[in-house]
Amino acid sequence: PAATEADIASWVYGDYNATFAAQLASATLGALGMLDGRASVQLSPDTDDASSSRRDTVVLIGSGGREHALAVALSESPLIRSIVVLPGNGGTEGEGGKIRNAMAADGSTPLTSADNGTVIELVRRVGADMVVVGPEQPLVDG
Repeated sequence: PAATEADIASWVYGDYNATFAAQLASATLGALGMLDGRASVQLSPDTDDASSSRRDTVVLIGSGGREHALAVALSESPLIRSIVVLPGNGGTEGEGGKIRNAMAADGSTPLTSADNGTVIELVRRVGADMVVVGPEQPLVDG
């Protein structure tokens, strides 16, 4: 049987009821299980649900350890398809998987400048859905 308001009040105010505690624990676990199932469906890139099939390309600006850590963290999301790091570093270059350093349009050389014009060109070329700015200076520069 479902817990009544009196059951809840008695448990909250000190009258421990083992049966009610078991019901509450069971209901809580059931609710968490449903929530986990819904989250899995929303986050899974393998479902047929159009709203959950979103897979973003991210341009990550920067070349330091902070940006490497951000790239690795972003790569763990099933909602991210690829991370293009501009200009990147040796660590991001060697990560593989979803992470790669930005290259010139012809693919022959790495991009080494993260000025506004280069960022805009790269974002358009790779069809980025999001830009993450790691260092403070590009934010200051606008």
